[in-house]
Amino acid sequence: MKRSINVFFTVCLLASFSLFHGCSGKINLNHFYGQWKSTRSSGTIFVNLSSETWIAKYDNSSNSYTIEGLIWKVIKNTDSITKDEYPSGYSITGTVSQVNNISDIELGEQRTFLLFLNKDKTKMLRKQTGAYANSTGSPDYIFSKVETLTQ
Repeated sequence: MKRSINVFFTVCLLASFSLFHGCSGKINLNHFYGQWKSTRSSGTIFVNLSSETWIAKYDNSSNSYTIEGLIWKVIKNTDSITKDEYPSGYSITGTVSQVNNISDIELGEQRTFLLFLNKDKTKMLRKQTGAYANSTGSPDYIFSKVETLTQ
């Protein structure tokens, strides 16, 4: 919790001393934390996202990977196709610390994803960056928030 507050204030201070117009468009990091899922024709991917880690597991297989040491940076969605529904979010960058049965992810590599929430914060768009941005094997994903039941 303290980390998200520090990130929030650091970004606001930097933005107010620059040519940017304040801190509008940022989303509380807590809205990103938790469990997410994306279902496609190839199967379902489940993601558990925290301030420090991105853990992805694919259903019906042992395929999984973990990215640790996440660094969060506020970003604005500039994609004309998705920016109205997913206006702002964060880029996350971290190091792959675990990978099982996934050929295009290597242990120790750095990965960056662009994450955007929809306006009601129930869906998350994950966009690839770098060489993966144009890869046909790794297109953008739309995740839905997984509700956890309490008893």
